[in-house]
Amino acid sequence: MDQPILAPAPTHHDVSPVWNVLRRCLSKKLNADDAVFLERFSRILIGRDNCPDEISRALEKEIELEWEDVYDFVNPFGDARGRAFNSVWTFDLDKDVLFLSKHDRLCSAPLSLARERILTLDDFEILKSPTEAITEEALVSAPYWDPQPKFDPRKKAFLGRILRDFGDTWRHILQREVKNVTFMKLAYAVIWILNLDFTVVERMGFDHVGGRGGPYVGVADLPQWDAPNETTVRVGTCWFVLARDIPKGMKMIREHMETPAAMTDSATSTATYAILTLRQIVCCKVDHGELVYTRPEPLFSDAPPSDSAINLILWASDLHQAEPKTCRLNYLPIEIQDRILRQATASSVAAAKLGVELALGPPFSWTEQGRKIKLEEVRRHRTETAPVESQIFFDGVMSGLSYKCEAAPNRFKVDMSSLPALRRPKAGAPSP
Repeated sequence: MDQPILAPAPTHHDVSPVWNVLRRCLSKKLNADDAVFLERFSRILIGRDNCPDEISRALEKEIELEWEDVYDFVNPFGDARGRAFNSVWTFDLDKDVLFLSKHDRLCSAPLSLARERILTLDDFEILKSPTEAITEEALVSAPYWDPQPKFDPRKKAFLGRILRDFGDTWRHILQREVKNVTFMKLAYAVIWILNLDFTVVERMGFDHVGGRGGPYVGVADLPQWDAPNETTVRVGTCWFVLARDIPKGMKMIREHMETPAAMTDSATSTATYAILTLRQIVCCKVDHGELVYTRPEPLFSDAPPSDSAINLILWASDLHQAEPKTCRLNYLPIEIQDRILRQATASSVAAAKLGVELALGPPFSWTEQGRKIKLEEVRRHRTETAPVESQIFFDGVMSGLSYKCEAAPNRFKVDMSSLPALRRPKAGAPSP
C-alpha cells in the first residue's frame, strides 16, 4: 500500500508567497508501519520550538519527497480507489495537532508531545470515521411545487450522461467536506456542462504517453480549472444559486429578490431559481413575492444522480432558452442530419454536442457502428488505428472526462478445416 499523504500547513514563507497554503507530498514507495513513521516524525520535531515556519521547513527537508502546493485536503478513503493508500498524515501547524486518517477511523495527537518525545499510537485519540457522509438539511414544509419538467431529449441523452460521469469521476471530492474554492470549481463545472460551455478535444493517431500515462483523475487529485467567485449565475432565464446547503440557498434567493437585477430582469412578477448544493438540486419559483420549491432531488450523493435530478436540472437550465435558428438542415430526415453532423466533426461525441447546439439529429445513443462509447479513465498508448478519444475541456483545462469507442473486434479468422491434421505420436518405449 502507498504510504502516506503528508500535508503540513501553513507553509514556510520562503517556499510560497501565499500564506497558509497547504503543502503535500505523496509516496508510492514508502512501506512501513504507522509506528515507524511516528518515530521518524518525532525525531524531526524533538527539541524544536512551536514555530510553524520552522517545523514546515524541517519536515520538507527531512522527508525527501516531491512536495507541492494544494488548495484543499483530499480524503482518499471511502472510495474504492483509496485502497491504494494506507494512511494520511496531516500536520495542522496552526492548531499544533497531528491527524492520522485510516480507512476506518480518524484520530489526533498533540504535536507538543512530538517535540518532547517519540510519539506512539497510544497517544492518539479517536475522533470519528473519515468516511462519514455529509448530511444535508432537508426542507421540512410541504406540499412541494411540481413544475412537470420538459426538455430537449437531445440534451438529456448527451448532457445527462456527461453529468453522471462527472459525478463518478470526482466522487472522492463530491462526497466529502471541501473548502469553498473546491466547491465553486465543481459547481461551475456543472454550470458549464449545462451551458455546453466546454470544448471537445480529440486525441487521435499514434501517441506514446511515456511517463504521462495513468488515471486521468486519481483519488488524491483536485480540479485544476479556475472558477469565478459569483454565487448567483444566470442560465437561460433561471438563476442558479450555488450554496453549500439548501437553507443557505433559500436565504440567498430572498436576498437576490431584492436586488435591481432580479426586479428588472423580467416583465412579469415571476422568477425561477435553482439551488445547486452539488449533493442536491432544488428549483424554486417566486410568484408575486411567494416562494415555492420542488422536492430536493439527490444529484452527486452516495448514489448516482437520479433521473428526477437530471430532469430537474436540465429543465431549469433550458427554461425559456432561445431556440436555434431554423435552417434548411432541419427539414432533412433525421438520419441525414445525423450523417451531416458526423461528417462535419472528428468524433461522435463532437457531433452530438453540435447536434444539441443546432437542434439537429437524433438523441445521442453513445454508440458508434454498434459499439459502445465508454468513459476512458486511464491515459494509455495509442496506435494509428485506435479509435478517436474525445476529451472534455473547461477553458483549456482537462475535466477528467474522456470518451472512446470500443475497438472493433478482430475479424481475422483461420479456417481450421483447411489445415492438415496433426499426427499423434505412437505410444512406445522411451528413448534411451
